Amino acid sequence: MFTTRHRDDNVSLPSLRQALEALTVPELRPAAERVQFHPPTRKAELVNLLTRYLLDPTSLARLVKGMDERTRAAIAEAVHGGGQLQTRAFAAKYGGLPQGRGDGWLTVLFNGQWRIPDDLCAVLRPLVPVPAPAQLVGKDELPPETSDDLDEERTQTVRFTEHAAQADLLAVLRLVEAGSLRCSETTRRPTAGTCKALEAVLTDGDFYVGIPMAAFAWPLLLQAGGLAELAGGRLQLTRAGRQALQEPAPQTLQTLWRRWLERGPIDEFSRVEAIKGQQASGGRNLTSVPPRRHAVAASLVDAPMGRWIDVDAWFTFMQAAGYDFEVVHDPWRLYLGDPQYGSFGYEGYGDWSVVQGRFALCLLFEYAATLGMVDVAYTEPAGARDDYATNWGADDLEALSRYDGLRYFRLTPLGAWCLGAAETYSPGPRSSAPTTVLQVLPNLDVVCTGHPPSAAERLLLERYAAPRSEAVWSLRRDLLLAATARGGGPEELEAFLSERSAQPLPETVRDLLAQVRERVGLLWDRGTVRLVECADANLARQLSGDRRLRGRCTLVGDRHLAVPLGGEEAFAKALWDVGYTLPPETGSPALAPAPTRRR
Repeated sequence: MFTTRHRDDNVSLPSLRQALEALTVPELRPAAERVQFHPPTRKAELVNLLTRYLLDPTSLARLVKGMDERTRAAIAEAVHGGGQLQTRAFAAKYGGLPQGRGDGWLTVLFNGQWRIPDDLCAVLRPLVPVPAPAQLVGKDELPPETSDDLDEERTQTVRFTEHAAQADLLAVLRLVEAGSLRCSETTRRPTAGTCKALEAVLTDGDFYVGIPMAAFAWPLLLQAGGLAELAGGRLQLTRAGRQALQEPAPQTLQTLWRRWLERGPIDEFSRVEAIKGQQASGGRNLTSVPPRRHAVAASLVDAPMGRWIDVDAWFTFMQAAGYDFEVVHDPWRLYLGDPQYGSFGYEGYGDWSVVQGRFALCLLFEYAATLGMVDVAYTEPAGARDDYATNWGADDLEALSRYDGLRYFRLTPLGAWCLGAAETYSPGPRSSAPTTVLQVLPNLDVVCTGHPPSAAERLLLERYAAPRSEAVWSLRRDLLLAATARGGGPEELEAFLSERSAQPLPETVRDLLAQVRERVGLLWDRGTVRLVECADANLARQLSGDRRLRGRCTLVGDRHLAVPLGGEEAFAKALWDVGYTLPPETGSPALAPAPTRRR
């Protein structure tokens, strides 16, 4: 009976003789009968016979040549892989494990544990070629769907994401800037209202109507990327988020992806809600998330850009190419329906596609596709996959996850660049959709005369101008000032209008922008201070000019001193040195230095 054990690279495998001595006579005899017509019956003699035969290059070459192709492949994979056959990877690459007429030799060659002793590896190495690496093969065009593949109720949708994601990024940042998005302060996940608001501004909507995916992902991506943070349950832009509004979207998307791999605030596997038991042992049964994400990302690097990849072929490739990973330490804790009867510990209940595959689907569909890294072809999730159908407790499930409908994906130029598979980003072809054309009038009205503005464009216009109709906005100084206070500015609006207007901006508009720009530069926020009132103007001038207090306070008006927050104790100590103190004020902390002890 063969079992799967992973080799510890720090422990040397036993010699062939030691390995054979660990086997029983019934395990040794079938191979010995192939060497000698009447083999000995004693174990020691069987071990000597097989050791001499297998360590002789001539007889070993004859033996390997007569084996079936899959057994020779297993020997080659093990010998050139450090002696241990990685059974899951091998089965994925070659369609199964060796079996059949090589059984007698399989036992003695692999020691019953799918491993080959070091001295035998040395003799085998020249006899078997280095195996070709696993490859992920794609198609230039999506395969034609037949009636067996799809039915009328479950047609395939194709979504091109590269340029839509760049527009969506700006729209989402604008919504955050407007204070329209809320998340749980405990889980950091977006609320249902936030998902609904986001779905309305995404270029092509969400992947499914009423099933938040991209709308769910964007708030989490912004938090992981440091572009937004929670304050009282509401998302607000960070300094980096405000800067991202002015920077090229591809650079920001690349940053979001790379930071998600390390800092994503949720475990994608938790989005597969039908699989229970994920929080067993306080969640400690789940493996670390970043290594899982990196394994999936590394497999995408090998995807041929611009070619459609079948999802199941991708699953096989990940296992065959060594991009394998574990989601849980103990699969018995996961289950469908009932923790006893539906446990994933039973053979065939927690297969790779059900556990690792669903994690990979979520990362690919909900996050990589949202960021414009892969185009996707998908159907409705209900009935799309049946790899879990034999599990106890699966009868009432139409789908195991919302990601089950993903059938094919295609790496975009943006995705190749984000993954590091391309050194530079060369955008793929855009759609032929008409661009927005604006007419800016002298009365400060902005009229949309061409294609309706995108969600991001509309949000930017409404930041600086009041809507008068579906296609007309009126620029207002108060809105300009308010937007400037939140981190925008006349420069942003001027660039936006100039780029989309066929005519130069009217003088009235330029004057308005110049006024706001000038007035913004006349005031500065110097922060919060502690205000100290003096009895008269002479005392205020005396204290503010004293060398011991100079720099610790500022004269404000005739009789007030402003003490910077954080410098109160130093001010109070210097005030003592001058010979003054402050009585405690009701409701305010005492303005006094910390007491010191004398020895």
